[in-house]
Amino acid sequence: MQQHSGEHLLSGLIHSRYGFHNVGFHMGAGVTTIDFDGVIPQEDLPSLEAAVNEAIWRDLPVRTWFASGQELEKLPYRSKRPLEGTVRLVEFPGMDLCACCGTHVARTGEIGLLKLLSWARFHQGVRMEMVCGRRALDYLSQIYAQNRLVCQTFSAKPMETGAAAQRTAQALEAAKARAAALETRCFAATASSLAGAGDVVLFEEDLSPDGVRRLADAVGNACQGRCCVFSGSDEEGYRYAIYSPIGGLQPFVQALNKALRGRGGGKPKFVQGSLSATRAEIEAYLQAAPAGAPV
Repeated sequence: MQQHSGEHLLSGLIHSRYGFHNVGFHMGAGVTTIDFDGVIPQEDLPSLEAAVNEAIWRDLPVRTWFASGQELEKLPYRSKRPLEGTVRLVEFPGMDLCACCGTHVARTGEIGLLKLLSWARFHQGVRMEMVCGRRALDYLSQIYAQNRLVCQTFSAKPMETGAAAQRTAQALEAAKARAAALETRCFAATASSLAGAGDVVLFEEDLSPDGVRRLADAVGNACQGRCCVFSGSDEEGYRYAIYSPIGGLQPFVQALNKALRGRGGGKPKFVQGSLSATRAEIEAYLQAAPAGAPV
């Protein structure tokens, strides 16, 4: 009843403010989802949440009754379609008057609390997720527990974890930039040491897909042959990037993928992908392959 009654307050308020209708409503095991047929500005969510909770804390009496005929025609009730005959109505004073056959709290104070969790564009309107009452308490308790872990990790106060996370993210990006610069210097040194070496095969540890690509490009332009770079492990497989200044790599990589359970492709002079093979299998295959890019 807490979830359903909270939905009434929110849907009634949105209808009165924007004229939008609740066109989809689902009470899941964890959250309640509501779809509206218009776009409610995301920046309005805090004021909507505050207004609904103010109505909850005023502990308004909830009235349920049946109306028909002229009485029904005069009432400005919400309904997804025109209704005839005797209609069951539920009223949350000043917030909502709606045709409804569901169960509701006796007073709004029984809802306890409403918390809006998400907002997303959906069809021609928006979809919101919310929780009320005990579910809201459980959700906020989980958030609090998570924030305590963040506090410990960043040595930050509970209300300062966002700023601490941003500082850490900025420091991480700076460290990544420095690491990439050092990696580029190492790649350049490797390329210089292999200048004019012809076909080259390199196995490197812990390179990102971008690192594999950049090393193959750097060495391939220096060695004047086909450069094959692999990074990974026998257990998890290997990422690869292959560069050849003379092109013709596409049939080569097709045969490589077929022989070593791989996938990938690219352009005539550059290909990349992954293999589900061991280092020994890769080395044996490449040793048997003809020199140069084409097979």
